[in-house]
Amino acid sequence: MPVVGRQAYTLLLGARAARADERNEEAVGLYRRAIREGGGYLAPANMELGFTLSAMRRHEEAAAALLAVVRKEGARHPLVFYHLGRIYEHLGRLGEAGEAFARAAELAGEESPQFYVDLSRVREREGRSTDALSAAEAYVRVTARASGGAPEWARERVESLKKKAGQEARPAASKN
Repeated sequence: MPVVGRQAYTLLLGARAARADERNEEAVGLYRRAIREGGGYLAPANMELGFTLSAMRRHEEAAAALLAVVRKEGARHPLVFYHLGRIYEHLGRLGEAGEAFARAAELAGEESPQFYVDLSRVREREGRSTDALSAAEAYVRVTARASGGAPEWARERVESLKKKAGQEARPAASKN
């Protein structure tokens, strides 16, 4: 367990209070000070800074804050990949969004099957129907295992993607 200095912790608490009161600019400043006080990296402050900047529609800055966590200890924080995926998708950077969602699903898909839904959506937007289908099937499989059944909409999505993937495969096969 990392030890956080008193000053960094106090700044983090102040940032959280400012964010809760919707004083986001103040929160951003306090998160940045907490990160500096923490030696340039403080996972909770970096993550919360990213979330706050994203809410302020400062997506490039938000991504940078979250990437600091990815570089240092991303495997411990699958949610960071999910939020990066959302930011990249918003920015139209679908390849990066897909990779971020794929990593989130790899790290925590069994506990958070929603990551597969996001991965499927982005893969479909990229024109990768087979990969979209694979992610949708993973969602159905994990959800069914956890709750005894998958939602109807998810099963319908799998069927729809099967048709789409089949239609895309036929023209490629007829060219050979």
